[in-house]
Amino acid sequence: MYQERKIHKNQFHNLTNRIFGFIIATVEKSAGTIWSPLSTTIEKYDNYAHRVCIKIEEEKIIMARKAAATTKKAAETATKKVTETKTAAAKKAAATKAAAEKAVAEVEKEVEKVAAETKAAAEKVAKKATTRKTAPKATVTVEAAGRQFDITAIADKAVAAYEAINEKAAVKTVDVYVKPEEGVAYYVINGEGSADFKVEL
Repeated sequence: MYQERKIHKNQFHNLTNRIFGFIIATVEKSAGTIWSPLSTTIEKYDNYAHRVCIKIEEEKIIMARKAAATTKKAAETATKKVTETKTAAAKKAAATKAAAEKAVAEVEKEVEKVAAETKAAAEKVAKKATTRKTAPKATVTVEAAGRQFDITAIADKAVAAYEAINEKAAVKTVDVYVKPEEGVAYYVINGEGSADFKVEL
């Protein structure tokens, strides 16, 4: 009885092993059938993703190059404008300097001309003054009542007497009237006369 049970048990194990072996083989075969196209699909998508990444990087490089080119062009344009501005400013400064120098030269020339004309006129006046005859000095003496009267001295005396009274007055004209019989000379200064305006002879 024991021996029969052992035989049945071994047969059972063998059958079980065969069943499990068949199941495993079937699963592996099914897995291989499913995995093969899946693996191919995954590989395709992986390749596509790789190409997309490469394309993105290429686009980034292209955009970076375009941005760099745009920046360079803008910098060149700005540099050109600065250069043009400097050149225009230099030309304007040079023109202004030239105009100023021309104006100064014309003014100096005009000043020299006026100075020469003034000098010539002064020399002409001086020459006329030198060649002009000197007026003779005249002395007028009046004799009356046995006395001599110097009219010039009497006029100077009258002016001195008037200035003593009127310090700030400017004497322009002097008229002297000599009266030997009274021993005095009356004077009129700038058309102004008075009984008190007299000097002794």
